[in-house]
Amino acid sequence: AIGARHENPDQNFVNKSQYIVLSIPAPFGPENPESASPTWFKEESRSEYQCDSGCDVWLTEDPPIRELDEKIAGGEVDPGVHSAPMIWMLERNLYRKLYNDPSLIQSGSVIDSFYSAKAGTTMAQLVEAETAIHDLYELDAGTVTQLETYRTQLVSSMEEVMNIDSLLQTASGQDSLDLLVQRASAAQAIDSLSQLNTALVNSILQNRSNAADAVIAQNDAIVTSYIWESNEKTVNDILLNTLVKGLLPDSVQINTLGGIARQCPYEGGTAVFRARAILEGLTGEAFDDEVLCAEGQQGLVMPPGVNTIPFKTIVAYPNPAHNVVTVRFAHKIDQGQQMALLSPLGQTLQVYDLPEGDIQFNMDISGMPQGIYYLKLFGNCQQTEIIKLVIQER
Repeated sequence: AIGARHENPDQNFVNKSQYIVLSIPAPFGPENPESASPTWFKEESRSEYQCDSGCDVWLTEDPPIRELDEKIAGGEVDPGVHSAPMIWMLERNLYRKLYNDPSLIQSGSVIDSFYSAKAGTTMAQLVEAETAIHDLYELDAGTVTQLETYRTQLVSSMEEVMNIDSLLQTASGQDSLDLLVQRASAAQAIDSLSQLNTALVNSILQNRSNAADAVIAQNDAIVTSYIWESNEKTVNDILLNTLVKGLLPDSVQINTLGGIARQCPYEGGTAVFRARAILEGLTGEAFDDEVLCAEGQQGLVMPPGVNTIPFKTIVAYPNPAHNVVTVRFAHKIDQGQQMALLSPLGQTLQVYDLPEGDIQFNMDISGMPQGIYYLKLFGNCQQTEIIKLVIQER
């Protein structure tokens, strides 16, 4: 990989962007970790690492507590630089690290206080649900050994068949008959091993599906207050009720995942990436955060077929909103102007006639489910503007 560069000249911003690259042996990390540059990025070009064995080995351990972790735990992340969802994600990732490795918690430390304060919160419950989903895919040592035994025996029997087929090309007489008998025996072994392997896999899938019901109930019991929390709970629900149970999401579930995946991650949280990962395997859809999180658009995710003008003439507050939202205009409302409430997919849910001559309009949203919506202003003028509105349950 070639690396990267930081284009923001503000050193304070650069310092807040620092991250750590773990030094692990090739082919999964630098060839010579000891000689790595002390700077973040090494000015060096090299071809990408390739794994001949299928890349089935990954580093799963979290690094030890770093200075950044202590700053997160101590509430030192600057809200003037990082949005509320970003701070939540930082805290969530730290809590997940501590939940998975309690040995990192030193009694009486700021890390200890942070972990105790977050225990039992929505954040903690979502981390616990995520861990429970991960655990559904864990197999006991005996099952892993049996699967590997079947795989090894299947490979051996198939290689035997291929070898016999090669010998049959030049064999004749009794030799041919003997080889055919051996081939039939090897083929029978393949069939028997395949049936045993299939039965074991089906048993694993059924047990996983049964165990998922308890995690579904655990996830359903989580009460969310913010869109980034709601997103994570929703992705968990779809995952548990479909892929974990060996099913594919239906069109409604795919649309729901799409509404989350098309959010800016800085606003929609960690679940945005999880939704994208699921959709990538189902639809191949790609997402461009440079567009979704475009500066000046406040992370606006555009519904299909909707364009915006490059300046803002309307603003909605509070945003996120609970019961009532006020839309304020830069100029008095013209005759015939209207405002539409759109779904994440651009569908018109409701149209409001705006009061001529006023500069603001109050909307009752108390009956709307929480989620991300869009307000579209249109009327006599040729220009159309759209802003994002986040509705949350109180």
